[in-house]
Amino acid sequence: MFIELPAGKHSRSLLTKLGHEVLVANVRELRAITHSDRKSDKVDAQKLARYARLDPQILRPITHRSLEMHRALSVVRTRAVLVRLRTTAVNAVRGLTKPFGYRVPACSTAAFSKRCRTELPADVLSIVEPLLLQIE
Repeated sequence: MFIELPAGKHSRSLLTKLGHEVLVANVRELRAITHSDRKSDKVDAQKLARYARLDPQILRPITHRSLEMHRALSVVRTRAVLVRLRTTAVNAVRGLTKPFGYRVPACSTAAFSKRCRTELPADVLSIVEPLLLQIE
């Protein structure tokens, strides 16, 4: 029996607990289905079922990451987003101060806000202060 499930690992684990064999097909390997002229859920399901019955390796089954691995990857991705946001904020401060004739000297990101507060005049500092708070 072939069942198409919505994306997600919870459905797979539920079916496995109920005693079913579950294959997650690698979509990139299924050109016969993805590039077919006869597209419908029923036709696609029949092709997948035939492939699985004939030789499951044709589907190039994949395994999902464990929950622990997914959490670790999410932490890495979250940190990457924060680093990009911080870099964008630093570049914005540098760009916003240039038209006023000021340049913030090169320094580490940790020292950037402090350096800006000592180097920039109050009127320019009031413009970039919200960004400096975010950088900190």
